[in-house]
Amino acid sequence: MAKELPNVPQDEGYKGQSGIPNEEDRLDLRRFPHTAIEQKWMHRWVDDQLYKAHDDSEKPRYFVLDMYPYPSGAGLHVGHVEGYTATDIVSRYKRMNGFEVLHPMGWDAFGLPTENYAIKTGKDPHQVTADNADVFRGQCIRTGFSIDWGREIDTSSPEYYKWTQFIFLKLFEQGLAYKAESPVNWCTGCQTVIANEQVIESHCERCDSEVESRKIEQWFFRITDYADRLIEDLEGLDWPESTKERQRDWIGRTEGVEISVELANTDERLTVFTTEPESLEGAERIVLAPEHPSISTIVTGGHREEVDSYILSIPPQQELQRKKQKKKTSVFMGNYAINPLTGKRLEVWVADYVFMDEYGGVRVEQAANTKGTGTVYPDRETVLQQLGELATPVVRYKLRDWIISRERYWGAPIPIIHCGECGDQRIGRCLVLHRLATCQGQHVDSAWYYLRFADPHNIDSLGDRELVNKWLPVNYYMGGADHATGHLLYARFITKVLHDLGYLDFDEPFTKLIHQGMILGEDGRKMSKRWQNVVNPLDVSDEYGSDALRIYEMFLGPLEQSKVWDTKAITGARRFVDRVWRLQGIVQEGESRPEEVQAINILIENVTNAVETNRLNIAVSEFMKFLNTVERSGRLGRQSYETLLILLAPLAPFITEELWERLGNKYSIHQQMWPSLVPQERPADSITLSIMINNKFIGTIIQEEGSELIDEEIYALLLEDPKFQGKLDQVTVKKIVHRRGKVFNILI
Repeated sequence: MAKELPNVPQDEGYKGQSGIPNEEDRLDLRRFPHTAIEQKWMHRWVDDQLYKAHDDSEKPRYFVLDMYPYPSGAGLHVGHVEGYTATDIVSRYKRMNGFEVLHPMGWDAFGLPTENYAIKTGKDPHQVTADNADVFRGQCIRTGFSIDWGREIDTSSPEYYKWTQFIFLKLFEQGLAYKAESPVNWCTGCQTVIANEQVIESHCERCDSEVESRKIEQWFFRITDYADRLIEDLEGLDWPESTKERQRDWIGRTEGVEISVELANTDERLTVFTTEPESLEGAERIVLAPEHPSISTIVTGGHREEVDSYILSIPPQQELQRKKQKKKTSVFMGNYAINPLTGKRLEVWVADYVFMDEYGGVRVEQAANTKGTGTVYPDRETVLQQLGELATPVVRYKLRDWIISRERYWGAPIPIIHCGECGDQRIGRCLVLHRLATCQGQHVDSAWYYLRFADPHNIDSLGDRELVNKWLPVNYYMGGADHATGHLLYARFITKVLHDLGYLDFDEPFTKLIHQGMILGEDGRKMSKRWQNVVNPLDVSDEYGSDALRIYEMFLGPLEQSKVWDTKAITGARRFVDRVWRLQGIVQEGESRPEEVQAINILIENVTNAVETNRLNIAVSEFMKFLNTVERSGRLGRQSYETLLILLAPLAPFITEELWERLGNKYSIHQQMWPSLVPQERPADSITLSIMINNKFIGTIIQEEGSELIDEEIYALLLEDPKFQGKLDQVTVKKIVHRRGKVFNILI
């Protein structure tokens, strides 16, 4: 079933699909009338479904995706716009290079903030979500993002979470979804489980209520069954190496042995994991994490009250924060472990510096007189023989199974009901979200949403198998590095499970991954309502125009680096847009001059390379240099002008579309092919010598075939050539690499 396109409110400046600036604006070439022109084109592009991805296209496909946003009432800020602009540029560039591009958007709509807001205001969370999505959608359209709005998804709609439940049941059938008791962070205000990263100094980051440590029965996905594949398959991905390393470390694969150790004062035995069994000879004591499940059976009576009090005194908080704390404490549990190598009694303690993700929450500590002394331990094989049946070779992981349940209403209902006689039973149909529901919700939506974009309105399946395997995996995925472990690991896990069950032909969701840097507020802090430093992109578009906003954000610096927002500095991007607008006053019919062709070829080559390598700040710089050249000459041939507009269109879609139309060209510039180098006429007996500075192409010169000019003579000619002016001024030449008839590379 086709989805209706978004209903975009019409602004006062919008004059309909054929609307054009008024006569006063048309005659004024000094300043780009951004308001009227942006309103004109942004509505027409949506109405015409200009960016629709066609399932039946025979073009090679390319799927560009942003990590979809949570639609809060505050809307997008300019930090979001940076990543969205970069993916939009890539999407437009790929379309111009002959690809059928899928560039969709959706809303990660379920979540605690929406539910709490709905409770506070008495509003229906469905309506809250719809209202917030309207704000986000309007911002995206106004900023010129080339999104296929016919594929928009909302994870809180029954048409979507029906398939979240389907995935849950498939994992349940395979034994990959199970229920177990687990220590969790319980927010006393939100009345639900929250993640470690949501606990700040024993309080909930959202409502500031106290957080308690509780043992609660939870639903898990058995992601640990896929730990080895999640590590091994990283090798084939075009991802930042730092992200791969973070995933390897998070999974934490370690080979070692498990040793069953006898306890002196109880009948229990303690399982100890170590990568160096030979080091047991120098062991002094064994220390357990406060969360270790066997503490209650290990501690002896006289120490129980002290141990219980100690564990309760350790507040739930971020593990990273706990690992960094300088003060480390521990308490003796009144029991001893018998060293299986020496027979020596080892004290058993509980400590706040031991964690369950490190060797299962058990640490063997060495005697102080063996640390850093170069102690020589027995041969490992000898030790293993001595331990005999007490030692089992195993592989341990830091990774823990994924807790997916939340004790809240606003989430995809878990499709299991509990029967007192029969136990947990799956339901045979979609369990519909209801305000009175008492069942747990799932935290799973983000782990599979990218699959749904291939066939978002299918009511009979998660997605037509042919379409899903046509469009996926995602070719270009953009999002923050803060998702390097959680979201990306879960998405990879779900994809591998569905592949193993025969639903997908691929087992990795994202072929290429890019992390954009953070845009900080003008005060240097992360943009947040708390700091009142959030910049709304619509405010910037209203004053300076969306093209200027896009140009400014791309010119701030390398995409992957964090930058500080400076509203005053955006005037430079606005001046650039106005300079492009004024070029229409110097365009001349007829063929372009040779030096102009030379300059446009350099622009084509450098901008293409910049987009291909995600150096979008360099692309903006190349456009600025080209404008300098053109403005010095005072004229621009129509062919070069059209090429410039096509090259600039992915970065500045509004002004280029308008100028393209004013030339009398066919709608739309965004459906034109990416320019190729313009052939240059040269004498029959001549050769073209490519000129480079530090291995970067800057232009060419024509030489007579067989020319024997020495390096100094060629360099002198370059200094006199207008097109190289400014590039060789005040440089120190270290070396010239001259391949005759091909390359003249100046190393400075």
